[in-house]
Amino acid sequence: MLSMTGYGKGSYEEGGLELTCEIKTVNNRYLDVSIKAPRIFAAYEDVIRNTIRKKLTRGHADVFISFKDKRTGDELITDRAAVPVVHAEGETFEIGKGKVLREGKDVAIIANGLMVYEAVQAAETLAAEGIDAMVINMCTIKPLDEELVIEAAKKCGKVITCEEHSIIGGLGEAVASCLSEKLPTPVKRIGVNDEFGHSGPAAALLKQFGLSAEHIVEVAKDLCK
Repeated sequence: MLSMTGYGKGSYEEGGLELTCEIKTVNNRYLDVSIKAPRIFAAYEDVIRNTIRKKLTRGHADVFISFKDKRTGDELITDRAAVPVVHAEGETFEIGKGKVLREGKDVAIIANGLMVYEAVQAAETLAAEGIDAMVINMCTIKPLDEELVIEAAKKCGKVITCEEHSIIGGLGEAVASCLSEKLPTPVKRIGVNDEFGHSGPAAALLKQFGLSAEHIVEVAKDLCK
């Protein structure tokens, strides 16, 4: 049970592993919260974050959470922003198989992770500008759904990959390798370029690295010229 009293005092009790939690809102107010949660406590993170946001920031600010083991001081889990759901409830997935979320003929946007929603948003914007984009959620990278990749490339003739990951050794490189051998196709990779990672609020970092619907739209329009 999560209880909050005033600003900066609260507790979460579910039995099991006892944790401490440092919470920082975007206006730099730091809060000390005592948390008790089970060993597998990640499922409760959204509950904690959303409750604190509603009670302490009236829902208008992000809350960043860092969990630490009180005995060792080791960080156990860090906050991650919620991602909109793009699949129907109860939909099943198969290892090695992607999911087509939107059909299209001008450019295929192949994404995974939180970039899937950004790809869907980008496709809607592109549609309003006369560009018909296919959107694929590549649920697994290894094994890669090469059949779907090739099918999308044949249909659209241009491919964009989107991932919250380095463009080296991830989805973009897997798709490019597949197409270079089996169906040479123009490919643009959106992801973290070959540089050191940075620390900071998730939303700011995503914007900095161009991991957004707006950047996907820019890349797609340039590719479809």
